[in-house]
Amino acid sequence: MAKAPPPRSSPPPPAPLPPPTEISSADDPLLKILQGAQLVREKGDALTNRIRMFEHWLNKLPGKVSTEVTIESDESGEEVILSLEKRDSLWLLEVYDYNAQHDIGSRLRLLRDATLNEKVVAVAKFPSLLKQLAEQQRSIAARAAEATTEFDGFAKSIGLMRGS
Repeated sequence: MAKAPPPRSSPPPPAPLPPPTEISSADDPLLKILQGAQLVREKGDALTNRIRMFEHWLNKLPGKVSTEVTIESDESGEEVILSLEKRDSLWLLEVYDYNAQHDIGSRLRLLRDATLNEKVVAVAKFPSLLKQLAEQQRSIAARAAEATTEFDGFAKSIGLMRGS
C-alpha cells in the first residue's frame, strides 16, 4: 500500500501593507492603489446608498409586480438581469446571471451587494425597469381579467354562479 504524502503546510500569511504615510514616493504604485481603493470605497458606498433609496421608494409605490430588464448581454447568450421581486414583505432589486442558450439562471444576489460595475450598469437601467413595470402591470391586469371571465364560465357550468 502506498504511503500518503505528508500534509502540506499553509504558506505564510502575506506581510501587512505599510501605512500610506510610510510610502516613500507619490509615484509609488502602492500609494496610488491605496488611494484608489479609498476612492472606490467612497463612490461605491454613495452608489449603494442611492440604490437603497430607490428600493425604499419602490416599496412605497402601489401596484408593484415582478419585473426584470437585461442590463448586460454578450453574443454568447450570457446576460445579467436586473429584477424587482417580492421577498417576504419587501420588494427588492436583485441581479442574476442568465444563460439564454441553456435557459439557466444563476448567482442571484441583491443589487446592493453586487459588484460596483454591476451597480453602475444597473442604475442606468432604472428608467427601463420602471417602464417595464408599467407594461407588466397592464399585462397582469389583462391576464387577471381573462382568468376571471374563464372562472365565471366554469363556475356557471358547475352551478356555483348563476346568471348570464
